[in-house]
Formats: sequence, C-alpha cells, structure tokens
Amino acid sequence: MRKGWGRLLVAAVALAFCVSAQSAEKRTFSKSSSVPDPDALSWPLPWQPGMVLTYDQRYESEESKGGASMRIKSSDVLELHMSARAGGGWIQRWIGRSPQVQTEGLPPPMKKMMAAAVESFRDLPIDIALGTEGHFDNVANLPDVQPRYRRALQGMFDSVLAEMKGKPGAGDAEVMFARMVDAMSAPAVLESQLGETPAAYNFVSGGGLVPDRRYDYDDEFANPLDGEMIASSNSLLLTRPADDAKAVDVRWTVRPDLDAITAVIARFVDRTLQGQAPEGKEREALVAKLKADAEFVTEVTYRVDPQTGIVQRMELVQRKRFGGKQDSERTTLVLRR
Repeated sequence: MRKGWGRLLVAAVALAFCVSAQSAEKRTFSKSSSVPDPDALSWPLPWQPGMVLTYDQRYESEESKGGASMRIKSSDVLELHMSARAGGGWIQRWIGRSPQVQTEGLPPPMKKMMAAAVESFRDLPIDIALGTEGHFDNVANLPDVQPRYRRALQGMFDSVLAEMKGKPGAGDAEVMFARMVDAMSAPAVLESQLGETPAAYNFVSGGGLVPDRRYDYDDEFANPLDGEMIASSNSLLLTRPADDAKAVDVRWTVRPDLDAITAVIARFVDRTLQGQAPEGKEREALVAKLKADAEFVTEVTYRVDPQTGIVQRMELVQRKRFGGKQDSERTTLVLRR
C-alpha cells in the first residue's frame, strides 16, 4: 500500500487546492472597508434580470511526471443567464452550449470517463448564487448536479476495476475506490470544483482598488476535505492597460501554505486507506519526500470595463508541483462582442 499511498497523495492535491478562489470570496478584505480610499476605482454591478452574456471558454491542462505526460484541451460557448435571487442577490446560470474535448496520453479508462462526463453534464446548467455585492455564495443546484457527477465518477473507477479483475490487489483497490467516490462526490468537495471558475469570475465585482497599488494580505480558507483552515498569502494589483484606455486589468495571486495543505492531503489519504497507510517515521519521510519540491500557485488576470462592470476577459492559471509530478491548468473566458 505504500505506493498506493503516494499516488493518493498526489491525486488529492486537486481536491484541496481548488478551493482557494471559492472560499476567499467570503473573506473580509480592506477594499470593503467602511472608510473607502478616495483614490480607489470602483465599478457598478452589471447584473439585471434577464441579462445574458456569452463567452468563448477554453481549458487546457497538462500533467507530467518523468517522461510521461497527459494533456486535456476543451472549448465551449458559455452563456451566463441572470435572474434575481430570493432574499437578495442573484442567480447566475452557467450553460455550456457546445463542449468539445481533446485528450492526449490519457489511459483508456480516463478517456472513457472524460467522454462520459461531457455527455453527463451536456444539458445540465450550473446555478451560482451570488450575494448582494455580486460575490460567489454557493452552487444553488448542487443537489441536482451531484448524482450525475457521482455516476460519472463511479463509471471511471468501474472501468479501472474491470481492467484489474483477477490481478493482485484488485480487492483492496475496490474498497479504496469506493471510499474515494464517497469523498470526491461529497457536497463540499463537489461544490469547490464546480464553483472554482465562477468564484474567480465574480471575485472582482464592484472593484474598490487603487490603481498601481499592490495589496498584499494574508487569508485563510476552509478546505472541503475536512473543513480545516488553510492559510494563504495573497496579492492584488489593478493597472490601466496601454492598449485600451477605457479598461482596467486586475491580477490576483494566491499561494496556500505548503505545510497546511500537505497536512490536509495526508489526512485525506489516511482516512481513505483506513489504517493501511504507513505510520510514524516512515510516514513522515514519505510526506517530506513528496513535498520537497512542492509549489502551489493560483494566478487570475482580468480585463474589466469599469463603466459597466463587465469582465471582458479572464484567465485562471493554476500551477501545482508535488511528489515529482507537475500539473498546470489554464481556463480562459473571452466575452463575445
């Protein structure tokens, strides 16, 4: 199980790391101070009932370890439909109209899972609940989404188990996969994954930053794996682009605390293996080796029209290095004119 423990550590990175953008939405930051800076640049919330914005969405990811790599590319036409939220705020419905996926280097079970997931979610919108200031609150239709996600996830693991049938360790793998399906389809974990891009998109609602002033601040967020808090170092910078005098650019960077995020991941793996993981000094040595070259960074860049408050372009980039494995993900939204 020692190799399995190491693989699980790497697999759990995405679950713990993807929440930084979402959970930070609920933070209290100086740009919302009761004494606003007179030099701060703010913009209106653009939302009106019945409003629809259309974006070209692209996603690219690459995972590499040693000489092997896996790549996923996808594109979609994304529509955001706005409606009023009962009690105040907004419902922002995310609808993908034309999802297309290309893969390279993926094992056959993962390719099947990707195809099944695309078909499973093809006609299913994601309803994002926004607060009165326009920031992410929750995924409003999570109960509708969760069963589809769980079926797609179960199908992936069933494909892997079918290939392992009759081989040593198949029984242990079946038990471990069942626990992973439960953990990965848990409401908090699923919401962190579904809400990641919408949370980042709505993060700059209202503005409130002084141009060319770098904001450095510490924050923390509750990870979805066990609810424990993870500290992070953050920065924000608003600038005026040279190529568009009417727009503003915003860059947001998040670096979670390495020790905290590693501890969360290790606890998740321990729970998944339930007593079959290494202990004591052997466990400490494994964790130390896996995180020796670790790095986690999220960078989000925006171009915003401050007259309307509409995001013209957003690019969400995540870089993860852990246990000798390097991951990079890039999600881009470009407003259709």
